[in-house]
Amino acid sequence: MKPLGKTYLIEIPEMKDEILEGGIIIPKERKADLVHYRGIIKEIGLGFNNDNIVNVGDKILFDWKQKTGKVKILLGQDMYYIVEEDLILAIEE
Repeated sequence: MKPLGKTYLIEIPEMKDEILEGGIIIPKERKADLVHYRGIIKEIGLGFNNDNIVNVGDKILFDWKQKTGKVKILLGQDMYYIVEEDLILAIEE
C-alpha cells in the first residue's frame, strides 16, 4: 500500500498488557489511551521528494490523539495508520 500526498504509512507494533510493580495490570486497550503511539515507517507518500527527514524503517513517535490527519487501517492481523507529516513528533535513535 502506497499512501498519497504528504502522508506516511506507519506500522503499529503489537501492544501487550503492562504489569507494574505491585502487580497492577494496565490492559493494552487502556495503555493506548495513556501514551503516544510508537510506530515504524513502512511507506512514504507520493507527495514527498527525496529530501525527507523521516525514512522507511525509522521508528517514530506520533500524536494519535489528534482528531484529524490520520486513518487507522487493519490489514490482516497488522495495525497501520496513515498519518500526515505534522503528526510525527520524534524519530527514535
